[in-house]
Amino acid sequence: RTLQTSRQYSAVAAVNKQSLAVGYSQGPGIDLINLDGHVLRQICSNIQPFGMAVTEDGELVCSTGHKIASVKVDSGTVAFHKSGLLSV
Repeated sequence: RTLQTSRQYSAVAAVNKQSLAVGYSQGPGIDLINLDGHVLRQICSNIQPFGMAVTEDGELVCSTGHKIASVKVDSGTVAFHKSGLLSV
């Protein structure tokens, strides 16, 4: 199945069976979209992920180039991990 979206995204991770977290390809920002490609809400505006995964706790783990960040999907709270190591 192909999803047509109104924005260009560079990273994607399944949050649950109904929604995806998608990172903008130009400029920072991560959206939560449904499986029809409609934006439900913005998760955060200050991260530009190159890759993303979702932990068992429902946090997004994002590669931002030089750092790894974890983002809470519900609140948008961002934590940076300079060592690149996460306890997941």
